[in-house]
Amino acid sequence: MAIAAALLLACQICYPIPKASLADRLVEAETVLLAREDPDRPFQYRAIETLKGEARPIPLFLDSSTRRMLRVHPDRSVLLVAKPWRRVAVVEGPVRKVVDELLAKPRDFDYFAALFDSEHAVLRDLAHLHVARAPYARIRTFGDRVPRAILHRTLRDPKLREYWKLHILLLGRSRNREDRALIRSKARKRGLERAAWATAWIEQEGEVALRYYAGRRLEDELQPALSVHGSEGRTELRDAIVRLYAVALSRDVRLAGPIIDDLVAWKRTEMRPALRDLEKRNATRLPPDVRLKLRAFLRSTE
Repeated sequence: MAIAAALLLACQICYPIPKASLADRLVEAETVLLAREDPDRPFQYRAIETLKGEARPIPLFLDSSTRRMLRVHPDRSVLLVAKPWRRVAVVEGPVRKVVDELLAKPRDFDYFAALFDSEHAVLRDLAHLHVARAPYARIRTFGDRVPRAILHRTLRDPKLREYWKLHILLLGRSRNREDRALIRSKARKRGLERAAWATAWIEQEGEVALRYYAGRRLEDELQPALSVHGSEGRTELRDAIVRLYAVALSRDVRLAGPIIDDLVAWKRTEMRPALRDLEKRNATRLPPDVRLKLRAFLRSTE
């Protein structure tokens, strides 16, 4: 799945900083090569196998650390793609198998999920990117299959913070008492992963979590947690979420845009009077795109 398509489907809570995965690079490249150092030209690459497209001269410089690694490990090679030229990964046994499989045909969620705890960093990164791109409805069912030890190991590692949001969502399916207490505590605190913790808390305690947020100002960083559950998580809470939206909008008009998006998607019209009043009182304070959404919603519900 290419990045643009993935963004249309991805869970809005945990999709990491947009970047191409190994699979994306292979699909989009005109040429895919395995290379090592050219014995006749130090610090230059030489193709040892062409996996896709036609062999061509490689304009990339072979850096010293990669050069030393290749000398120590004669069984390894470097995966290069063009155009544009770029180094993608260091390839050895299990990684090579996956590269061949990705080039053979498109792969689905279950294929990437099976690599989630691979011992190879290249494959773990591939798996995390594609799992994080899935809709929340798919992510939450996958959470039932991931051992909690794996999730906690990642959440303790600052180097893996890019994937903390995803692991928090997966932890939201835990029925462990300590996990539930941790999620409840984290969801009430500020932090970069606050929306993920809120999503996990709603996953576990539903109405309890919603009552907590209903009594407080709903910041824009938390609204995605409600949207995710109303759309494809605990959809049985949608009535309560819409009521919370009405309270939240009365406190902060900046939430109007995403709230209108959800009301349209869910075909909910009960907030029409509140939105009509919002248009009368605050139209000039709303960004142009939100004003257009608001007017379209009101016209469609007349």
